[in-house]
Amino acid sequence: MKYLSTTLLIALFAVFFTSCSEESTEHQQACTGDIEICQDHIFSDHENVPEGYEQDIQIPLRIDESCGCIVEGVIRYTKGGELWAYVDYGNGDCDPTVIVRDCSGGDCDHHKKSGSQCCQFLQYCGNNAL
Repeated sequence: MKYLSTTLLIALFAVFFTSCSEESTEHQQACTGDIEICQDHIFSDHENVPEGYEQDIQIPLRIDESCGCIVEGVIRYTKGGELWAYVDYGNGDCDPTVIVRDCSGGDCDHHKKSGSQCCQFLQYCGNNAL
């Protein structure tokens, strides 16, 4: 019985983390056209929430110590109750690229909706040899 409960716990843990990676990937796939470099995007610093906005971490941020980057996680930003952006840190690969889905004015009310405008920026990583 102990073996069965341990196996079940491991399986549930694996499903949870697999679904997080898949959700993160869907954010990036929902972007249309070429993803250009963000020009002074207000959501590029997850530690400083812009005034008037609320930050909701949808998928916990995870740092990979080998490269010093946030490699996984999604943050949702709202203003006055309306969705403004999703910031997607990737699917677990050591990659400094961060995708910002612009939903300003609430026109992207669900993260799986396609047709979103997106831009990308490179985050500073502790081992910025990438």
